[in-house]
Amino acid sequence: MAMAMWRTLTFLAWMGFLAIGTLAQTQAITGTLKGMLVDRGCLSWDLTPPEALPELAPIMSKGHLKTTIGMLGAHRTGIQDDLLTDAAFFEKLYDPLDGRLLVINRILSKDPVGVQGGVFYDNTNYVILGPFIERFAGDGCFLGENS
Repeated sequence: MAMAMWRTLTFLAWMGFLAIGTLAQTQAITGTLKGMLVDRGCLSWDLTPPEALPELAPIMSKGHLKTTIGMLGAHRTGIQDDLLTDAAFFEKLYDPLDGRLLVINRILSKDPVGVQGGVFYDNTNYVILGPFIERFAGDGCFLGENS
């Protein structure tokens, strides 16, 4: 038991250290890409999760059906979830792709804790934005094409 607890705490401490250095940088990049795709007409600030990720619509809470990418990027979704407090869930996130989908499913299937439109900083907003960008960055909107 002690060894399992030590491993969990060590992993969480490492992830916390890693997150401090990378999350701010990846959010800046994600926000920039989102804005570029909106400027190119590939995304709309009003795009919602059910529109962007229809395969997740059946599990989405009604509280997130009208969340927009504009709200996600501005931390105005009402999402408040501290994944670090749920060690059992957090340990499932080792695979970057499967782990991200688990986080998105977890968040979008629960009602927002905070009031939508109010500001509450939660990194999960940007985890959700990633697949929006991936889905809509193709089809002539690839960011390497200067137009």
